[in-house]
Amino acid sequence: MTLRLRCLMFAFATAFCIAGGTASAQVAPYMNFGLATQTSTALDAALKSKHDAQAARAYLAAAPSAEDTPPPPVSESEGEVIGFPKGITYAFDITSSFPYGDVGEQRNQLPGGIDASITARIEPRTNVFAQYFQLQPQILHIDNGETPVYIQGTPGSTGLLPLAQLNEGVSTKIDAFIGGFQRLFFVGGAAINSGHPIVFAPVYAAVKADIGGGDLNFQEQYNGGQAMYVEQRVFQEYVANLVIPLSITEKLNVLYYASPEILVHPSGFEQTNHVQYEQQLLVEYNPNKQTTIFFNPSHSLTYFPTDLYPVSTTSFVYGVTHRFRRPSKALIQPYLQAEVITSNPNNPIDNALGVARVTIVPNIGALPTIGGNKFTTVQLSLGIGTPPQVVPYP
Repeated sequence: MTLRLRCLMFAFATAFCIAGGTASAQVAPYMNFGLATQTSTALDAALKSKHDAQAARAYLAAAPSAEDTPPPPVSESEGEVIGFPKGITYAFDITSSFPYGDVGEQRNQLPGGIDASITARIEPRTNVFAQYFQLQPQILHIDNGETPVYIQGTPGSTGLLPLAQLNEGVSTKIDAFIGGFQRLFFVGGAAINSGHPIVFAPVYAAVKADIGGGDLNFQEQYNGGQAMYVEQRVFQEYVANLVIPLSITEKLNVLYYASPEILVHPSGFEQTNHVQYEQQLLVEYNPNKQTTIFFNPSHSLTYFPTDLYPVSTTSFVYGVTHRFRRPSKALIQPYLQAEVITSNPNNPIDNALGVARVTIVPNIGALPTIGGNKFTTVQLSLGIGTPPQVVPYP
């Protein structure tokens, strides 16, 4: 049998399973950035209330009383507690995404989605929040390039399978939900004096997605000697975020995040479930009141049902947000956001990207093994509310 004929047979056998398990590195940069920017906005307001209280105390201390005796300094307890902004803040936008690089030609849906975020202050130093967003990353080497073909129990590859021959649309739309609360603390002194703010933000995150319009969400795959029917893009996790501001000024915000996380429950090929640790940095520069330039590098560990072990991923989100001027009586704040999201695995499954290999398993058929997930996406968002919100979270 010729290699070309074998490839055509393998293509037919794997047409409905080749795209599975490609989300290991897709969601982390968005989720990270969504929480980071939301926390940055809340900290901005908290620090503004601190500065206002300090200014009020300085003014009252300098103003003479009727008896020409300065009044005692204003303490935090005598006025409003320094904390998050009052009431409810929100954001809502529509997005359009464009892949950067050669990601194949098979598409079955438009590259767009929606994002929404709402935050409510339940007491001066505690927020509750919920975020929902949709992502559309396109992974390298899923429907383009070639992948080696193996027969179970036989050493060495028997040839290469051109992925383009599958002619299968593998576009994805990922739905992500994050909910939790934020608690503001001041360490090293009273809030109104020299206390340094930190934020503790435990969250619950849930992710699911459609592959190929929903036809490829459940697939049989081959990993580490196992053949298993796996749900592709589903996970739930708990994350405990500790946010340390390194700089919060009118022009420059710099926040450091340390985030232990654990799956709610393992599934699929996942072998273990123990605490993983993420780190990220958010840098926001405000050249004027309408514009924010942001940069968000992160190191995360993601663990999907198609992964034998947690995948270490380095990601970068960077871009610009512009808030349009609005009339003084307008109730909404429109904004436009442009960003680039790029992610690269450091220890990909099978040490390969995209479809790592296809294995012929007797009595089952040709099954794919999915490796690491490398992508770069350019995204535009047009929305209303308090930006930047979830980036597209990020």
